[in-house]
Amino acid sequence: MPAPSPRLPKISVIQSFKVAAELGSLAKAAAQLALTPAAVSQQIRQLEEQLGSTLFVRTQSGVMLTEMGKEYLRYVTEAFDILHLGQQNLRHAASAPRLTLYSLPALASKWLLPNIAQWRAHCPEIDLSLHGTHTQVDFNATPADFVICFGEDRYPQLDKQLLFLDEVLPVASLALLHRFAGMEVLQHAPLIHLDWGNEGRFLPDWRSWFRLKALTMRHRSRRSVSILPRWRLMPPWQARACCSVSGV
Repeated sequence: MPAPSPRLPKISVIQSFKVAAELGSLAKAAAQLALTPAAVSQQIRQLEEQLGSTLFVRTQSGVMLTEMGKEYLRYVTEAFDILHLGQQNLRHAASAPRLTLYSLPALASKWLLPNIAQWRAHCPEIDLSLHGTHTQVDFNATPADFVICFGEDRYPQLDKQLLFLDEVLPVASLALLHRFAGMEVLQHAPLIHLDWGNEGRFLPDWRSWFRLKALTMRHRSRRSVSILPRWRLMPPWQARACCSVSGV
């Protein structure tokens, strides 16, 4: 028998092998596949040559798998089961309603995911696809239905709804607070500046915080105090048509 070929056999050839193995007859396989027995026999012979192994032995009542044939049938059956499962999943995905939501990663992990079970209780028939990103989302190039983001300047042509305002608070280590009394920590302690990058130009920084608090921001050479946002959040199922988060 010739050396086995690295190429995969045609799916029709594999299907003929599978049906013949299950029925134990080339003639019955031919009838089920709407082929002639000679055509099925030729396909089996081609498959055996390509694999370099004998898959069947002929008997008076039909055909019987060899040990190599039984092993190959296990692989073939598993492969067909995977194909059937993939087909079922695709049909389900095509028929089931899906909501695709893009959100800031921190908001997705701190707010959306902890409440996902409660959202599912209100919308059990809808599949949710959640993506975390800081970048601006192109609705024409992605399957996005909604985007949760900072500010009102993004997506100027799209409908927006306010979800909540964020509250920005300064935070510091206890060791640093022991070194300064009261508000002196803001005036004299070194600050930590976060580089949000171009995509984070709507996110808060120290300069904006000092301006809104009517305080003077002094230059500091070292950095030890950080500014972080805190959100006052509503349950996600109450935000039914929300596209934008606005805040300082």
